[in-house]
Amino acid sequence: MPRLQPGAVLAGRYRMVRVLGVGGMSTVYLADDLKLKGKRWAVKEQRHDARDLGRIKAEAEMLVRLDHVHLPHIVDFFPPDADGCSYLVMDYIEGMTLLEWFERCGRQAPAEQVAAYALQLCELLHYLHEGRREAIVYRDLKPSNVMIDGSGHVKLVDFGIARSYKADSAADTMQIGTIGFAAPEQFKGAQTDARSDLYSLGAMMYFLLSGGQHYYTARKSLRHLKPSLPEALCAAVDKLLREDPAERFQSAREAKRALERWRPGPGGSDPASRAAPAEAAAAPKLIVVGALYAGAGATFTAVALSKALAAGTGGCAVIERSAGEPELFAQLFGEKRAPGGYSFYTDEDGGAGPVWEEDGIAWYPARPDAGERPEWGAERRLRLFYRMKKPFIVADIGTDWLSPEAKELIEEADAALAVFDPLVYKLESPEAALRLSEIRSLREAGKPVHYIANKAVRTGGRSEWLSLMPEPASCVLPAIDFAAVVEACWQGELVHDKPEISRRLAAALRPLTALWLTPNSGGKPIWPRWAGIPRLYGKMVRSRT
Repeated sequence: MPRLQPGAVLAGRYRMVRVLGVGGMSTVYLADDLKLKGKRWAVKEQRHDARDLGRIKAEAEMLVRLDHVHLPHIVDFFPPDADGCSYLVMDYIEGMTLLEWFERCGRQAPAEQVAAYALQLCELLHYLHEGRREAIVYRDLKPSNVMIDGSGHVKLVDFGIARSYKADSAADTMQIGTIGFAAPEQFKGAQTDARSDLYSLGAMMYFLLSGGQHYYTARKSLRHLKPSLPEALCAAVDKLLREDPAERFQSAREAKRALERWRPGPGGSDPASRAAPAEAAAAPKLIVVGALYAGAGATFTAVALSKALAAGTGGCAVIERSAGEPELFAQLFGEKRAPGGYSFYTDEDGGAGPVWEEDGIAWYPARPDAGERPEWGAERRLRLFYRMKKPFIVADIGTDWLSPEAKELIEEADAALAVFDPLVYKLESPEAALRLSEIRSLREAGKPVHYIANKAVRTGGRSEWLSLMPEPASCVLPAIDFAAVVEACWQGELVHDKPEISRRLAAALRPLTALWLTPNSGGKPIWPRWAGIPRLYGKMVRSRT
């Protein structure tokens, strides 16, 4: 039974709001921070006797030392009190467990989304197994221990039975795990290692992809259970589930490479990635994002939107127009993060190199350096869009609303977003007036256009600022603290990936993402076939006849 009631205060700082979950020996509460107004935390209460003290402290010390995007941060620890209860204070992850997501999908999880989550877990397992001085074996990977936050990032929680790997140990002190997901060696007295976690990853994927069956009872190949699944994906899961650890993938990085080879895109082995153009055209929806003037935040908004859409669908592509001064490659720290052999879609080969993909988002920045760029006409664009294989394509056009190429792209789009910020004097420029006139024409012609207010601050003139647009803003994005932007820059990451900022942006964009997504669609957009591909195809045919 939960020991703390709503309103109870821990250590004079954390006030309990409600119970989030109850386990065998633990309770997790949602708590308000009385010092940092508006901040909320998850507080894990663990009940134990004196013999558990070492294990509880070890878990806390282990978590405090860890730092990864797919792990919650631990901010406080209180050792056992007189009643035998200790408390961990950690990030509150607003979202759902992978098990809850699976149930919401009607127990028919989309294969590409399962693979996307598995790829994120491979990144985390690589960090736990090889990215530290002392490897950590998690030992309890299962859908109920994986959270999905508002940005579509998975977070691994509950390190209660994780252990540090000791190469000179023949067996674990305790053989613990969840039947159905734990590796066979966890119940045979043998030592667990990184390959034990990889088995659990395979068991979890098997469960999600088979409609809820456990491999340890079914004992059938995933391909046998679900013939419609891609053969390469089934082969990867089967290898993860080998009885003998020596026959499994030997590292999370190796498993990740196998899953990446399956996922749709250039070089992928999934037959769907070689589908006919008419089949490929059924899913992608094109959204153009542009600014009314320089500095309003078209690129910032495009990235925020792509992350919100990827969280709901498992996939999104972001493409940057090459006009003006491209900046997406630099903002993404492409020199460090782009895959080896990467080429830009604006190059002569049309971006035929490896796809740059992270957390379900495929990035297509324009080449940042100056120089002559090939024209990005309809046929070239058509080939590129076919290759993307994503439910959504977000195109960042900067301030280029008026060029013939931009107009053609906007004509093909399912929606256009016009971004503005509180620096209202910029609206008085002739260029901004021309863009507003163009946007009004688009609206009159029936094109769905949404105004996005960016960098919103709490000022007395806020309502007057928002009233300057011809229509109310569909979304109002919060101003991001400049210190957080600088800190993210020095850390070589996007400020959008900071959990608190990610949650705020996803919430601000929800009026639009709720229009375009449905929770029961299995990660597919709710609107009908994209008309842009047939229009483009018709233009190409007419131009050749």
